[in-house]
Amino acid sequence: MACSITRRQLMQMFCVAIPAALLDSVGFDVFQDELICVHVYDPSKLIPAPLLEARDGKMSRNEDQRYFQSGLPELMLCTSRVRFLDLFQYFWPISREEFRRMQEKIEAKLAKAKLISDQDVEEIARYLDQNDQLAVAGDVTSAVILTLNDHTVQWASEIVQICRSAKITELVIFKDPLKPPYLCSYPAQQKGFKRPPPIGSKS
Repeated sequence: MACSITRRQLMQMFCVAIPAALLDSVGFDVFQDELICVHVYDPSKLIPAPLLEARDGKMSRNEDQRYFQSGLPELMLCTSRVRFLDLFQYFWPISREEFRRMQEKIEAKLAKAKLISDQDVEEIARYLDQNDQLAVAGDVTSAVILTLNDHTVQWASEIVQICRSAKITELVIFKDPLKPPYLCSYPAQQKGFKRPPPIGSKS
């Protein structure tokens, strides 16, 4: 029991640090530069094809390469008192206030700062097998958050399948709006863009 309490406290401390991480871990102000967008999906419904593409022979993480970071863990399982679809009604841009509200509403259950290998994804699956009641009668929604970059995209299809098997309410993708796959090109529950997207503005 003591270990469980300590783990929960660590998770809560981790969530408190999210806003600072958004500014510090990527080396620039993501809210000013607006190099981050969010896509929210119901895993039981239509998911964009790029997120379903199975990738065999996954490449190891190249520590010399700089991968896109949202400031959040690259893979996180959480519960929220508000649906992410209500928190983030538009793909882009994302405001500080939206992130602050997210911080207030979510509780991290399991988080991987970096998604390294199959074992990280399997750990999420094992946790869900052992904790199959994340939601409480409409008061809480469950979500898996994935920061999509050139490395983590290799596990996107497995993560979708885990979400579906565990009946996770929402799959949330944070990514660079300037880089493919352009998820905004696919049917979505969100309202779209608050203003024209930056696609094509950077080579």
